[in-house]
Amino acid sequence: MRFPELDAFLPINPGFSGVIFDFDGTLVDSMGVWYEVDQRFCETYDMQLPENYVQEIAALGFRETAQYFYDHSNLDMTVEEIGEKFNEMAVYAYSHTVKCFDGAVKYLQNLKKRGVKTAIATSVSKHLLKASMQANGFEELIDAVAFCDECGSNKHSSDVYALAARKIGCAPEECLVFEDVAVAIESAKRIGMTAGAIHDRHSFRNSERVREVADFYLESFAPLVEALEAQWD
Repeated sequence: MRFPELDAFLPINPGFSGVIFDFDGTLVDSMGVWYEVDQRFCETYDMQLPENYVQEIAALGFRETAQYFYDHSNLDMTVEEIGEKFNEMAVYAYSHTVKCFDGAVKYLQNLKKRGVKTAIATSVSKHLLKASMQANGFEELIDAVAFCDECGSNKHSSDVYALAARKIGCAPEECLVFEDVAVAIESAKRIGMTAGAIHDRHSFRNSERVREVADFYLESFAPLVEALEAQWD
């Protein structure tokens, strides 16, 4: 299926059968929440993390992030206990304050109308994802979800994208991916996917690298929605 909304962004628009979305920092403005959770956790337990820790954990799964905090502390807590504390701090935000980025829901609605299969590939935990999807009203617009935990890997690997493609019945080369992290974009492209970057205001330090590795770069989903609406008018 052709995607006319991409004509202005891709030199060659091959068309796609499915679209795979990252969740945190791509569909929803949640990365600031995790930064706040990290800071609150560090203040509570008198921890200091490396200055570049945000970049180091960007593509990690939930348990791996807990492991990172465990490895960089002398806390008398297990990795599981650290993860539980993070969950407690994050669940309210995902249910009440985490909102979708501009144009995200409208674009999902447009894809649904066109019969395009959609999936989410994410490292976030299942209950946080479900809480946010329900709160933002787009649960019915997603056909499948692939979790890093299912694959036993993080987004340094292509596994979660391959799984998402299988779940919606598409070959990798038939899939368009939206991501906000450079290493994740590289992982999706490694198996033949086309990857577009969505700007995340919390990842400004990596924006140059993201632009380099992505097939195209957008400030938000709004230009795609506007292009479609202009075509239909």
